[in-house]
Amino acid sequence: MSGAEVSRRRVIQGFGGAALLGTTGALAACGGGSGSSGNESSSGTGGGAPPAEVVPNFVASSYVEPDLPGTEEGVQSGFLSYPAEPTRVHTEAPGKGGTISALTFTWDAAAPALGQNAYWQELNERLGVELDLTYSPGGDYPNKFATTIAGGDVPDLTVVRTPQPNLPDLLEAQFQDLSEYLGGSAVEQYPSLAALPTISWKACVFGGRLFGIPIPRPLVGTVLFARRDILQDMALPEQPADFAEFREMVGELSDPSSNRWAFADPGAGLQAVKEMLHLPTTWMEDGGSFTHVMETEEYKQVLADVTEMWSSGIFHPDSLSANNNQRNDWFTAGTIVLNRAGAAGWNKFYDWGADVPGYEPMGMVIPGYDGGPGGHTPGSVHTGMLSLKQADSARIEEMLAIADYLATPFGTEEHLFRYFGEQGVHYELEGTDPILTDQGSVETVLPVKYLGDAEGAIYAPGNEAATRSQHEFQSQVIPNVMADPTVGLFSNLDATDGNTINGTIRDFQTDIIAGRRSLEEWDDQVTAWREAGGDAIRAEYEEAFAEANG
Repeated sequence: MSGAEVSRRRVIQGFGGAALLGTTGALAACGGGSGSSGNESSSGTGGGAPPAEVVPNFVASSYVEPDLPGTEEGVQSGFLSYPAEPTRVHTEAPGKGGTISALTFTWDAAAPALGQNAYWQELNERLGVELDLTYSPGGDYPNKFATTIAGGDVPDLTVVRTPQPNLPDLLEAQFQDLSEYLGGSAVEQYPSLAALPTISWKACVFGGRLFGIPIPRPLVGTVLFARRDILQDMALPEQPADFAEFREMVGELSDPSSNRWAFADPGAGLQAVKEMLHLPTTWMEDGGSFTHVMETEEYKQVLADVTEMWSSGIFHPDSLSANNNQRNDWFTAGTIVLNRAGAAGWNKFYDWGADVPGYEPMGMVIPGYDGGPGGHTPGSVHTGMLSLKQADSARIEEMLAIADYLATPFGTEEHLFRYFGEQGVHYELEGTDPILTDQGSVETVLPVKYLGDAEGAIYAPGNEAATRSQHEFQSQVIPNVMADPTVGLFSNLDATDGNTINGTIRDFQTDIIAGRRSLEEWDDQVTAWREAGGDAIRAEYEEAFAEANG
């Protein structure tokens, strides 16, 4: 299949999530997000088809009516203000006393310890247990998880982020099979868990059994943020019609004499051109056969276009060494005009530039290469799954009740507390919107949302414009999402050696873009990648796909 030219139908069918060729390493783009709308999107379904009795039924929550309705395809519901009278769902604490240990991660600063954290103390009171929460920075979590499991002291609640080496065997040995507790209609005794999107549950099924509760994330994935105010000042198109217009626009934006460039890094440009050509991130599936995106002729076109843009000075000269914080600072300052980042950062992009005169961010909708709509690369269907330590039925049911509390959706009293703490201590109201106090900003970063969460909602306290713009963007791109055929599948070789197998060709890709190697050498590198393990990873996904689909 090397060098195979794929049809539009095959391209639209999907991508894979483990090896992000084209957006990893020096060309990385930030990901992330929170929540996912709808039951199950036809564009967001993956390749696995786990037993129907194992996947929990979907029962939508109906506690509050959104101002901007979501869709079954995956557009999140939008709220212009927090409901004035949030519904209280839980009339009593879900826990039965004692201690519940938990392990998760965070992308925020560390919160004060329990003794100095009124939010954590109140959370324990509401849960009815002493939450012994251990967490590490997100980048360090794989090591923290590995050492914890190797030490044999598995917490009651553990967030498992995939892929992990030998994951099915690990789950069977250390964690509870939840199929009988949550599969099919059994989940309905936990209403908040039943409202989690079906597609996110599928990623928690291994070997035909359910081993976790998803922490869902939005289907929209990453966004190419743009400075609308700069585009308008320069009379440039806010939404280019095709690649030619896009290329002209980024050329006009780049002016080193004015300390301004179009892009922060080549990865953002590469991802944009891939989406114009309806190319997913990694894997595509057709009739059970998997093709990697870099094996296609279209991908060589992407490399050629991005290499030309690099040589023309479209990208910031420090882009290959910059980190996310630098890129975000450049965007706020107007040093760059386009910046790809996770959809979860939407409100933050508005906040960061609040003091910049005329500042207005937006999400750029990627066009088709020759016109029409482009594709859109979705995010992961969850940021991890909450797995439970093996225990007797009473203990499992107590932990599931706690997980149900942590998943109570937007518009409820429980959700309000979980995100904003207590009124008068952690937040004050502006109208009906909770605005964090200084104490709230410090204490509520306790990573409860990375232990369990609800289906997401679009909401920016006190900022209707941010909510409306995000909902409009999702409404435009979600119908063009390219599905992921590896959701619900597992390749152990990809989990253990994927980064090594893909590392050489990733570095070679960077060398091509930077002008150090020739695109004419690409086919040989793809052949080397296949021989080094790419074909073996493909075979594992194809075997898993065949097993999952009968």
